[in-house]
Amino acid sequence: MANRSNIMGLHGLKNKPSRNSFDLSHRNMFTAKVGELLPCFVQELNPGDSVKVSSSYFTRTAPLQSNAFTRLRENVQYFFVPYSALWKYFDSQVLNMTKNANGGDISRIASSLVGNQKVTTQMPCVNYKTLHAYLLKFINRSTVGSDGSVGPEFNRGCYRHAESAKLLQLLGYGNFPEQFANFKVNNDKHNQSGQNFKDVTYNNSPYLSIFRLLAYHKICNDHYLYRQWQPYNASLCNVDYLTPNSSSLLSIDDALLSIPDDSIKAEKLNLLDMRFSNLPLDYFTGVLPTSQFGSESVVNLNLGNASGSAVLNGTTSKDSGRWRTTTGEWEMEQRVASSANGNLKLDNSNGTFISHDHTFSGNVAINTSLSGNLSIIALRNALAAQKYKEIQLANDVDFQSQVEAHFGIKPDEKNENSLFIGGSSSMININEQINQNLSGDNKATYGAAPQGNGSASIKFTAKTYGVVIGIYRCTPVLDFAHLGIDRTLFKTDASDFVIPEMDSIGMQQTFRCEVAAPAPYNDEFKAFRVGDGSSPDMSETYGYAPRYSEFKTSYDRYNGAFCHSLKSWVTGINFDAIQNNVWNTWAGINAPNMFACRPDIVKNLFLVSSTNNSDDDQLYVGMVNMCYATRNLSRYGLPYSN
Repeated sequence: MANRSNIMGLHGLKNKPSRNSFDLSHRNMFTAKVGELLPCFVQELNPGDSVKVSSSYFTRTAPLQSNAFTRLRENVQYFFVPYSALWKYFDSQVLNMTKNANGGDISRIASSLVGNQKVTTQMPCVNYKTLHAYLLKFINRSTVGSDGSVGPEFNRGCYRHAESAKLLQLLGYGNFPEQFANFKVNNDKHNQSGQNFKDVTYNNSPYLSIFRLLAYHKICNDHYLYRQWQPYNASLCNVDYLTPNSSSLLSIDDALLSIPDDSIKAEKLNLLDMRFSNLPLDYFTGVLPTSQFGSESVVNLNLGNASGSAVLNGTTSKDSGRWRTTTGEWEMEQRVASSANGNLKLDNSNGTFISHDHTFSGNVAINTSLSGNLSIIALRNALAAQKYKEIQLANDVDFQSQVEAHFGIKPDEKNENSLFIGGSSSMININEQINQNLSGDNKATYGAAPQGNGSASIKFTAKTYGVVIGIYRCTPVLDFAHLGIDRTLFKTDASDFVIPEMDSIGMQQTFRCEVAAPAPYNDEFKAFRVGDGSSPDMSETYGYAPRYSEFKTSYDRYNGAFCHSLKSWVTGINFDAIQNNVWNTWAGINAPNMFACRPDIVKNLFLVSSTNNSDDDQLYVGMVNMCYATRNLSRYGLPYSN
């Protein structure tokens, strides 16, 4: 029986840390493009830390071309990411212990059937100079996409190196002037000229933790993907492949520098890439890749044997030719001369055609009587399997979401997911300004002064090591140029109209010509060519929507001069988007292009329409983060002080 007063043995000694409140408030001013997912607040937390954040932000935009009829929605959202969700060895490594009191192994992870994973004190890292070397490789690429916006050198129409450099600066990784750099190689389409970025050698380049980068991508994977089309990409936010080893650093330098030189790797996103938001879902952007959630369940039927009879009769077709006989059988003679051996031969050149055919008749027995049965148990199993598949694919793929969907109970949050803490949303208002000219024809001109503001407040207490990151984004409330054919106009047969009994049998297809129907006698038709040069098929589809969705939802649209001369007054998918470097074929009208929020989707609004680097940012944001953290730390860090 244990005696707690016994002084022998190992007792659970506890530290009594100080606990104080610290003011971490700061102002953060930054520029942004529409669609970017920008980290605007970053704060690491230790176990037991409590943080309270009240943020307010004010937004202006680059000069507009008009007093546009458009709407821009901005929001700030805060998330907590535990480090153990990014690297499975973190909890063992962060203890700063490699052995117990008698030198024994403290590892909780096995490396083999009879061995344990080594425990060290190292953490995943990257060298500061490696980050710049990676960006320099993209700047100095020998070739750049000839159309100027696609290829591994670009990210959603922006320079990839510029977006990565901006992300690194916002996350606090240092000075990255690469976000303002053009490509070294000339590109006639954009008249780009290289800037002077050279390899500079300096001493003691520091190694930096990659947890902030991983946490940023963890948030994007967990909360900003359209799961039906965009799969979870673990390689962006997880480094479990780095195993503790006392003989070397847990550095990703070599792997990172190999990406720009490998055409296959360069096509894929990596942890240095900026991520972009998707557009809000509507009639066109919310289509699904399949007609239902999950594959179809099938019931196998045993139909047994079949029986029956049939009568066959007829005549063979006539076969005309020149024939001879040598052994009593008829054979075709291609080219023969008369013979003196007594055999009868028909001269090829002088003979006549002999018509030859046969008649036939008969009875054939065929099994045609079908017999079989469908067990009600088999039908129930198929229906249950179908329901299971649909529920499974209609929810996120993480453990908590799947258990909640199937069992109706949400398990306790594990340290494998990022946690949404709170946030806010607001609109950027475009205020009208009329300039009455006092010279010339005294013609009035319209202008605009867009501005927005918002605020958010959160409270959170951490139970483990992690980081709180605030994400700022701005997306347009999308309008569509009314270039397509309304779905209800396809109803040219009675079966096309609504039949309530058919409402719940699965989804219906969405046609490309609903988005944009090409006018065949106009030059714009050239933009709709298929990849092989053939004309587009108006019956082609690009996704599935709920059955009779044309009666259940709608979409915002514009017509008339807003589709042509006044296109700078509206924001949305118009013919310019279809003609640009991404939608340059009929097949370009597809779901990933439809819901992707590219910065150039609003280029008609602003005087500067390019979206290349950070100098082309459209939004100017001033944010004040009032942050107070209560931590188990001494205020002054001196002996005998609290």
